[in-house]
Amino acid sequence: MQAILIATGENHKLLPLTGTMPAPMVPIVDRPAMVYAIELLARAGIRDIFVSLSDQANAIESYFGNGERWNVRLHYLLQRNASGSAGAIKRAEQLLTETFIVLPADALVDLDIETALAFHQAHGGLATAILSQSAVTDETTSRLTTLDVDGRLEPAVRSTIVDTGYIHTGAFIFEPAVLSYIPATITAECHTHLMATLFHAKQAVYGHVMDGYWNSLATFSDFQAAQNAILASLSTTNENDRQNCIRYPYVEAGELQPGVWVGTHTVIHPTARLTPPLFIGSGCRISRDVEVGPETIIGSGVVLDEGVTVQQSTVLSHTYVGQFLHLAGRVAHHTELIDVETEINIQIADPWLLSSVNPTLPGNLVRNVAERLIALLMLAVVTPLLAFLGAAIWITSGGPILNRVQRFGQMPMLQANPQLVTLFQFQTRKPNNATTALGRFLEAWELHRLPELWNVVYGDIGLVGVKPLPLADRNSLYETWQQGRFGAPAGFTGLWYTQTMPTTDADEICIMDAYQATTHTWQEDFQQLLLTPVAWFRRLRRVENHDQFNQAQVSRSMIGASSIHLRYGEHENMTFVATTLQEQ
Repeated sequence: MQAILIATGENHKLLPLTGTMPAPMVPIVDRPAMVYAIELLARAGIRDIFVSLSDQANAIESYFGNGERWNVRLHYLLQRNASGSAGAIKRAEQLLTETFIVLPADALVDLDIETALAFHQAHGGLATAILSQSAVTDETTSRLTTLDVDGRLEPAVRSTIVDTGYIHTGAFIFEPAVLSYIPATITAECHTHLMATLFHAKQAVYGHVMDGYWNSLATFSDFQAAQNAILASLSTTNENDRQNCIRYPYVEAGELQPGVWVGTHTVIHPTARLTPPLFIGSGCRISRDVEVGPETIIGSGVVLDEGVTVQQSTVLSHTYVGQFLHLAGRVAHHTELIDVETEINIQIADPWLLSSVNPTLPGNLVRNVAERLIALLMLAVVTPLLAFLGAAIWITSGGPILNRVQRFGQMPMLQANPQLVTLFQFQTRKPNNATTALGRFLEAWELHRLPELWNVVYGDIGLVGVKPLPLADRNSLYETWQQGRFGAPAGFTGLWYTQTMPTTDADEICIMDAYQATTHTWQEDFQQLLLTPVAWFRRLRRVENHDQFNQAQVSRSMIGASSIHLRYGEHENMTFVATTLQEQ
């Protein structure tokens, strides 16, 4: 038996989620919907699976690969234009040479394939439609049909079946001969156009009413219901309630307590309150006084900040939820907040309320903690120097010791839009922006930047990263490669410091930052940290040499000007003498 998955994403459901990810990749309990279809086929012993692709095909191919992870072989069939489910299988006509099953990759169909295949073989027809007795809604009325006493689909849908009809699930079992009834040049759906064509050709189409769980994932209410069904299936003992539960539920997590499933590398604060049923993915950070559950799905890499409450909601992977935010009946995805019932979508502009988080959160968390500890150790070493310089600034200027400098850059633990960061530096200038006597020394020796280590400890910037961007340069980054510098957090040091000089222009520093953002590793960043003292000494010597060179140039210019004046004066005197002699 062969199989083909319809993963073309032509229905455009679950917007705006499917604007950035294909419908088969929409996560159901932190796993793409298409995974459930593949596992269903694998359990039935079907190893060769064709996958019809169209919208955002690269995302599906890169995730599933050749299917080796599920012990199947995936064969991708890319179509450039929309053709419908019937058109998709028509394009695979040369490959489908035996009885084959069609499954939607963007829905949950918990079908007993062996029972359905036995029914199909028993009636001997060309087609079997897989039907469900699920509750009829406005979204499913177009999929309604009826059966006669022999189990055959009736050719017309009457108005009286609104409460009694069966619903097309989008799954079918076909014989290869059915493909000859599909025109090659039109967009056609299996449950409408193909069924009508078969009825017109006097070909009987039978309907198998499945007793398992089915969810079309057409609305966000369906989406949340599918999450809840899997959570319920993980703990239910009622095997007869198949229409509300999945037969083989599986999540990539362990059971922390009854009804609470938690993935690996997740950090949960002891004060957090977890109410089952609840799923929390891997690499999450659940902060102080957070309340999560019931009927809640937290995707992998999610950060729930202090005091957050999430109930009957889904927070998709790599989303940051800000302090004291309350989510109930919502789907949160990066900066998008969607109401499950009304499907109203709100775009959150404030990154401290809702934003995206770096997908490499576990590694970044370890790195961030390590950088903060190193910065704290460095502060402890230079504390006597900081105290001495602070006292000297107070005595010589009588004004504030520290200056707050606004810079622009990416924060270490967030992958939201770059933000304004306030850096602490020693005060080196007067109100009229003229440098003080001590300030000139501090800036020349770059000691005014030492308080920025507090920003590293606090988490505003990293220890190693790209240069914190002055506000005046923020609007000068027009090119795509220039924006790439924001792929790494702003840092106290980095390539911008160790490989450049204070006189290096902004374009060259931007090149350094873009290179570091796209190629850096923790080993290279550690090397840049070790090179920082050497770079500081080299930069200091270069500045001294530059000052000496400038002074020498000024002296030479003055001497040259004096020589010219002397020669010009001598020339004037000689001319005067010559003129006088001529007069005499």
